[in-house]
Parts: sequence; C-alpha cells; structure tokens
Amino acid sequence: MIAADEERLGWKEVELGRLEAAEAHFRRALELDPSRADALNGLGVVYLSWGEYAQAEELFEMAVRQARERLPQRRRVGRADAEALVPYWRGLYQLAVTFARQGLWEEVLAPLDTLLGWGPSPYTADAFFLLGEAQQRLGQLKAAALAYEEAAEERPLAWYSLGLVEHQAGFVDDAWDHWQRAVRRAPEAAPLILFYPKVLALPVFQSGAEAFEEAAGFVAEQIDLWDKESRATLFRVWQEGQAP
Repeated sequence: MIAADEERLGWKEVELGRLEAAEAHFRRALELDPSRADALNGLGVVYLSWGEYAQAEELFEMAVRQARERLPQRRRVGRADAEALVPYWRGLYQLAVTFARQGLWEEVLAPLDTLLGWGPSPYTADAFFLLGEAQQRLGQLKAAALAYEEAAEERPLAWYSLGLVEHQAGFVDDAWDHWQRAVRRAPEAAPLILFYPKVLALPVFQSGAEAFEEAAGFVAEQIDLWDKESRATLFRVWQEGQAP
C-alpha cells in the first residue's frame, strides 16, 4: 500500500472516532513517505483528541514547515494550488486550535492571521470563529465582533457569540437582533446556554445528532464567557421565539 492510501485510511478512521487505528495508518504513511505533511496533521489531530497538547503542537508545526516547501509563489490560488495548500491550511488551523485548548489566546492569533491571509479556504469560517473567540478573550471586542460576523453565515452558532460581544460592549439592541437570528438558525444552542449543564441530561442532547453535538461542544467552550445579565437577555429573546 502506498503512503497516500495509508493517509486516506487514517483520516477515515479519524472520522469514525477510531483514533488508535488512525494513528497506525498515519505512522505507516510517514514510514513510506516522510514528506507527507497531512499525515503529520493526522497524527496531530489524534494527539490533540487525546489531550496531549505538546505532542500535537510539535506535529502541527512540523506539518506547516513541510507543507510550506510546496506552496505556490502567489497568494491568488487556483484549484490546483488549493489541493497543495490544504495540508498547510489544516496545519495552521489545528495549531491555533491546540493553542486555544490550552488557553494560549495570544498564540492563537498568528497562525490564523497567516491562514486567513491566503483568502478563502475550507477553513475560513472556522478560522474567523476561533479568531473571534481569541479576540474576545483578549478584550478586543470590536475586532471580535467583525470576526464573528465573518463566520456567522456559514457557522450560525457564531451569531450567539456576536450577540454576546455586542452585549458586553453595551449594544443591547444589536445583541437582541443577532440573538434572534441565532435562535432561528441554531435553536438547539439557546437552552444549552441558558440551562447548562443540567440540560445535557435530556435525551435530545444525548441523541448523537450532529447539530446537538456541535452545539454542546460550542457551549462547553464558551459558557464561561456568559454572565448573568447576558443570559437573562438571551432568555427573553428565547422566550419570545417560543411564543405561539
């Protein structure tokens, strides 16, 4: 079996949650071809999932260095260029995620800035979402709002974060408007924010449905940012949406 096949099998195992099998495939891919940056990314994702942050960070940095050697010389990328750029983009994004998981919010900014500097990519919406959180936690509320707004059309949960930043900045009417949109676009997140963590015991949140899992992950990451006043305002927005 060639290295590319082992790498593809590794990512398939990641999707299925079989991390030990994924690790084995990525290691075999690298034994066959040590230059495969996305196999390094795959190993990094495995170690990140296991909470082994130092190892994950090292692997993503190695992947970015490997992938950088194959970058096109221009920032306007075509379809052929994009395929070569995916390992580079993935490594930058996952490196930022690794820093975020450790609460290293200043370190999150640089890889995301590099990634977003290449223009649209499969990671653009997620990168803006994470950038917004980093800037929010660093007290850069105006920049955070702009980043969340860039993410929100593709990642509707970002409307909650955008409303929260506006509420923190004193723009309650704007927060209300964006929370109304959030409740329409991603209704499963509102009760989680309002009644976390008790609501997690309800069957609907244990169903394994992708939307509920995504909402639960989002709320677990950001619930510490929500104070009593912001949750009270969101509760009124949510109640208004529940009215017949």
